[in-house]
Amino acid sequence: MERAVGRGHFRKADSSLKWQALRPRPSEEGASVIRQIVGDSEVKRLAKIIKSDYVGLAETKVQRLRDAGLDAIDKRREGEFRGHAEIPFTTYPSILEPFEPQLAGEGNLEDINYYRSLVVLFKFRLDPDVEAAPWVAEPLCT
Repeated sequence: MERAVGRGHFRKADSSLKWQALRPRPSEEGASVIRQIVGDSEVKRLAKIIKSDYVGLAETKVQRLRDAGLDAIDKRREGEFRGHAEIPFTTYPSILEPFEPQLAGEGNLEDINYYRSLVVLFKFRLDPDVEAAPWVAEPLCT
């Protein structure tokens, strides 16, 4: 599973993901991801369409999500297109560290800490050649 990452969603110093990389768009029920089943170069092509400032991919495996109490589904396109899924974020699981529940009234700190706790489930893959059409780095989901 790959999530398109834009320029502002990773730290250049250590190539780590920022929590914002996983935050769903307002129209999404969860984090939209591309299933690697469509092939590495197709994943990259779709990611470049999704993010105009594309720099790489946030990668995880379905089993890793399931082990953390999450899943990857696509209710909108079941059986039609197998290259898309969403990771629904409906609860704040206490099993993921360093998530710590915040008191009500502290703005969106609880949301921020929740997404920070999920970032550990993903590995950031900086694209070594953003302009190239095919994915030219080590194969995805390895």
